[in-house]
Amino acid sequence: MTDKQKEKLILHIHLNKPHKFTGENIRFLNPGDTIMFTNCVNYSQNSEYEINSVPNWKIWFSQLSEFFFTDEIDLHKMYTPIIEFKDGRVSSIQKDFDSCSFYNAVKGKKFKVDILADAKYIFNKESTLWNTKRLITYLDAYNYVKRCIANERIDDLGDLIKTANAYYLTEV
Repeated sequence: MTDKQKEKLILHIHLNKPHKFTGENIRFLNPGDTIMFTNCVNYSQNSEYEINSVPNWKIWFSQLSEFFFTDEIDLHKMYTPIIEFKDGRVSSIQKDFDSCSFYNAVKGKKFKVDILADAKYIFNKESTLWNTKRLITYLDAYNYVKRCIANERIDDLGDLIKTANAYYLTEV
């Protein structure tokens, strides 16, 4: 990818980022925060965790278990959020946990929040392009993105890519 393509892609992603803040809940973590997962509500395909006993500070398991990538859009540089425990275990949240086992592993423990700086983007699962372009897997989406970039058709990406934070949680 050329520098010019990279610049166009970054601009496109930021201009087309979906905005869905309802003002009810805070759904992100900040670098430097010390947090505890203090409650869990399980749904059929996700779990929602309360942070620090604050009723409107919540995060979804899906936010903690995405595949993240850099602005190079390179599958060889994919990231997943990481959790490091006091006993020395370091785990990929995405690979090593489902939503229930994650909560069982973290409840009652405190974590310092950091953000993986290079991991800035995820695929937007709510984009209509998944259906209109018949994208079934992340590999399909990745190949579509690469074709759009190679053919100088970055506008065709719509809202398929959005910004997000890949968290690195360290037990304190």
